[in-house]
Amino acid sequence: MVAPESDAEDYKRDALLSASDGAANTVKSYVHDHVQGNWTWPALYDARALVHRSYDDDVAGMAIEENEARYKRAKEKGETSIMVTWSGSSVGLIRSAPPAAEITKSVRDEAVEVLRGLAAAL
Repeated sequence: MVAPESDAEDYKRDALLSASDGAANTVKSYVHDHVQGNWTWPALYDARALVHRSYDDDVAGMAIEENEARYKRAKEKGETSIMVTWSGSSVGLIRSAPPAAEITKSVRDEAVEVLRGLAAAL
């Protein structure tokens, strides 16, 4: 999502790059879907996203219907503090926004090194 080729909104890119600790900055919850009006997933299937104002409002006891309505109004106004940004718990490791080709090469090179290390250990 942070790569220049991504069509992610700038606020999502900024939020992901500014998250310093996935354990503190993300949370698994059904609220991320529900405030967006998505009630498709059973309660068993929650997802992880950056902590956002809608989540904080839910924890504070706001009824989900009111939270969903506030989310919709905020989205229409372009208010990003309330928006959901999906993210894994390793988000704190993201420090820059290189091109996708560079990310792919880096992941490949690291995987090759791990496999070489495993082969050497045999």
